[in-house]
Amino acid sequence: MHATDTPRPDALAGWRIVVTRPEHQAAELCERLAALGAEPIPFPVIAIAPPEPGAALDRAIARLNDYQWVIFTSVNGVACFWERYRAIACGRRGVAADERQARWIRSFSRFGGRRQKPADPERRLRTASRPERRAAIFRTDTPAADAPGLPPGCRVAAIGRATAAALQRRDVRVDLTPGEYRAEAILDAIGDVAGLRILLPRADIARPDLALGLAARGAAVDEVVAYRTIPAIPSQTAFESLRAGVDVITFTSSSTVRNFVALTAGMDYGDPLIACIGPVTATAARDLGLDVDVTAEEYTIEGLVQALRLQPQPLRDHHLQHVEHIVRDQGRPNAVRRQEEQ
Repeated sequence: MHATDTPRPDALAGWRIVVTRPEHQAAELCERLAALGAEPIPFPVIAIAPPEPGAALDRAIARLNDYQWVIFTSVNGVACFWERYRAIACGRRGVAADERQARWIRSFSRFGGRRQKPADPERRLRTASRPERRAAIFRTDTPAADAPGLPPGCRVAAIGRATAAALQRRDVRVDLTPGEYRAEAILDAIGDVAGLRILLPRADIARPDLALGLAARGAAVDEVVAYRTIPAIPSQTAFESLRAGVDVITFTSSSTVRNFVALTAGMDYGDPLIACIGPVTATAARDLGLDVDVTAEEYTIEGLVQALRLQPQPLRDHHLQHVEHIVRDQGRPNAVRRQEEQ
């Protein structure tokens, strides 16, 4: 990097930057961009949905004692896994409570109705309203006795700091976090897995490389769907903002690339810079005909923001010159107008 490439506090001032993340996860990137003067444009092209109850994830959770490793590759995987895990654990507690209730009724009859009914917190949870029940199950201050942990012999690996943090918020000790934030880095860090049983709760469209690599090293791998990635359609306002011209489009996964390209086929939104969170996403973008200008070196949201800030000035100038001739019904992109005003 040249000295002239040192980022300025206003390095993104006036830039209209498209955020294609799921709606419920876009806030972090939008806030970081806005803090640097950019105008973030939420354009969610995917959404996250849980698996169907009773599917392979539930069966894997029922036999967690059989696994020596559970590998989480994303925050979504952690959240959806724990939602099912706690729901199943709550259901088991409910069955146990019903059995205690039946024993109390039999005992009550034998003692002529004089015994005091024992406290039953599980019954209160089962009879609570749905919002109250969800709040009780997922509150962060849940006592250890009520918050199920993984079996003692089950080690945990996480891809990336955000995934590890999501586990730690659930009082789960993370045994392995590889230095590189991609699934294949686990293969170099996990050590000998021959003969071990490993659970991979992942997206329905996750790449098979990690599972295949572990299996090639002798592990018995159960790859189960923890969540589904489904297409989303942005609002009409979001489409209008895109047509008005943008400076950068950010992609944080291969699925955001694929669905964005499908949604915007034939649409004219200028010639913005394309910024990707990592090499896998960048490869997906190139495969679909996009010219990738920026790829984060650290495969995180913060890494993507820093990659935009550190964008070499010659590339920025070339982009501004290239889009200056683009005129929209609502005016030129903000960054172009700002350049002209200076």
